[in-house]
Amino acid sequence: MTSGTVAVLVLASACGSVDERRSAAQAAALRFETALRERDVFALCDALAPGTREEVAQVAKAACH
Repeated sequence: MTSGTVAVLVLASACGSVDERRSAAQAAALRFETALRERDVFALCDALAPGTREEVAQVAKAACH
């Protein structure tokens, strides 16, 4: 086994299984949907990815916390 192959295997195993990623994505979507339904601005901001949060803050000209 080459060092490149070992590196790919290590990186691939660090990403988690498909089921784990699916579960995490579903949980994140549910948190966002709940915050949106409840009009919870703080929870909505927390549910956003950091880059998206920054874009929202720039467009709104206000912090998204």
